This record gives sequence, C-alpha cells and structure tokens, in this order.
Amino acid sequence: MPSMPTAREIHSRLRAIDRASDDSAEFHVLHDPVRNGEPSPDLVIVIHPGDLVEPGFDRGALARQKGLAAELAARSGQDFLVLHRNSCSQFGTGRLPSVHPALKKALQDGWKRGVILHGDDLEAASAWIVSHMALDRRREIFLGGAYGDAEDGCLAFVGKAIEAAAPGRIVLSAHIPCPGGDPWTPGSALTEPGPCEP
Repeated sequence: MPSMPTAREIHSRLRAIDRASDDSAEFHVLHDPVRNGEPSPDLVIVIHPGDLVEPGFDRGALARQKGLAAELAARSGQDFLVLHRNSCSQFGTGRLPSVHPALKKALQDGWKRGVILHGDDLEAASAWIVSHMALDRRREIFLGGAYGDAEDGCLAFVGKAIEAAAPGRIVLSAHIPCPGGDPWTPGSALTEPGPCEP
C-alpha cells in the first residue's frame, strides 16, 4: 500500500503544478490510495475548495467555509475525494488570511483517507470519478465546494456527470457559492459548461 502523503507534500505538489503549468485545464491524479475490500457506502466529494478561500470572495465566505467544514466533519468515516485547482496551491501555506481553520482541518483529515485530484479539465475529472469511484455502489454521494451555478459552475458540471452515473444519490452541501446565477440541483438541466471562474 502506498504511503499517504503529508499535508506539506500535497501542498508542495499543488504549488509545483501551479508553477509548471500555464494551462490550468490539465488534469492530474496526485494521490489514489489502493483500496482493499468494499468501498464505504457513502462518498464525500469536494470540488475546488481553494475557490472558497480566495481573499475578498465575499462576506459570507468564512461562514460557508465553517458550514462546509462541519458537514465534512460529520462525514469523517466516509470515502473522500477532493478536486483541487490552481487556486488551492497556497491553501496550506497560511498566506491566505481568509481560510477558516475548521475547513483546513477537515480537508487535511480527508486527504489522510482519500483521493486527491487536480485540474480544471472538468470533463476528464468527471470521467475519472465516474470510472474509479464505484458510484453505483454508493448509498449517498455528498457534494460540496465551488461553484454551484447551473450555467457554468464547476461543482454543477461534475455533479451532473455523477448524477448520470448514479441517479438519486447526490446530497448537496448547504454551503455552495453561486455568484453567477441560479444554483444547480440534482435533476435540473445543465447547459454546456463555461470556463471555471476563479
């Protein structure tokens, strides 16, 4: 079984990808632990959490981070997957004053047991999640992160792919920002995705 990367190693990998790539639309698997036996009945997926901690996002950002952290803590025994992007590269450095400590801890706890992906290629990320995470064998798939806009939200795009593979299993976080429009909900239409806004 491969050793679990430390939080420092994860952040180092995120920063290296950020420095090396001018194209944030790439997709990388940073850590995929070998699983023995059956997956847990429930799965937690967090999309682009760095977008929740950008300075000046809005006044409700810290409250959303704290709320998402509580939701993640309540699901601490479940399988975990996070899709990072370049906005996450400074997440663990302490340079972003707008990071709620509870969210940082909840994500680091998830990393200890979960899959870590990186990129803005939402089609590739969605395909990887559908083909590798045994979605059809899950009772519940919790989905949180950013952004939830129905027209061009990253979380909405991935959510639609998950819903197509495992209908009726998605439970959305109550703390998803939708700065660009109406929120996507499972069962609603989703147009072709636009760019994933930082």
